[in-house]
Amino acid sequence: MSRGNKIGTFDDADGAPIEGRSEECLENLQNLLRFEHVILSNKISKGVYELDKNRNRVKIVTHSGKWNVGYFEDQVNYLKPHEALQLIEMGRLEVTFEGVILSIEQAYAIFLASGNEVCFEDYLVYSHLIRAGYFVQIHDPEIDRQKFDAATLR
Repeated sequence: MSRGNKIGTFDDADGAPIEGRSEECLENLQNLLRFEHVILSNKISKGVYELDKNRNRVKIVTHSGKWNVGYFEDQVNYLKPHEALQLIEMGRLEVTFEGVILSIEQAYAIFLASGNEVCFEDYLVYSHLIRAGYFVQIHDPEIDRQKFDAATLR
């Protein structure tokens, strides 16, 4: 028994290769690879990276699609850097910084820098959990304390 990725390894009941199938599979693969894979710019959200002394965040300028990340402040949608990086990886967000569109490498370097709240290793865990379908939030003790105080006052 052979293993690995092979193009056109179709066998009949006796284990002999079926003639003509490998050429058909190769042609189908070549047709698929010839297809131009381009992300449509009108189907992608756009954001601007805002860097100030208190926090780093991405301001959403145009929103497309559904996501369950980010927060609103003064009726403006913002993303934390690690949330923006996840959407960039998925091809759902385009972020500009000082008028230049960030590449994925630049986004990794900027969004996972030592001053941000999420380091590279934490981001890998976050990204894995998001891709597995989990809803992930960073623990904020102040918010949890407010929820606890409100619950005990009842």
